[in-house]
Amino acid sequence: MLARGGVGANRARGLAFEEHVAGTRGEVLNRGAGRMSVMNSEGTWIPDFASVAEAKAVHGALSMTRQLRVAAQYARETGRQVTLYVLPDTTFSGRLEIAIAGGLFRVVRVVGFE
Repeated sequence: MLARGGVGANRARGLAFEEHVAGTRGEVLNRGAGRMSVMNSEGTWIPDFASVAEAKAVHGALSMTRQLRVAAQYARETGRQVTLYVLPDTTFSGRLEIAIAGGLFRVVRVVGFE
C-alpha cells in the first residue's frame, strides 16, 4: 500500500520510519560501506538494520513481497527470526500471517511515528 503522494513520498516516509525505529529502538541502520545483503533462491534483500530487521511504515495490509520472501527464506535457512517493525494499525496478508505464526518473523508495533 503506497502512502498518498506516490512512490517518492512513500520512500521518504519509509526512510523516516527507519530513522525513527533506529532512534527509539536502538537499531543500527544497514547503510553505506559494508552494508549487509542477503541472497538466496528467492532473490536479494538488503535489510534496513544491521540486526537483520526490516521496517514497514504501512497503514493497512502488508503483503508478502519479494523482499519479505527473501527475508523469510533467510530465517528458514539460518534458524534466525527476522524482526519486522510496523505501525500499530498494520495488518498482514494470509501468506505473511502464516510466516509470522510459523516464527519466521517477530512483529514489533512501533508507536509515536506520524
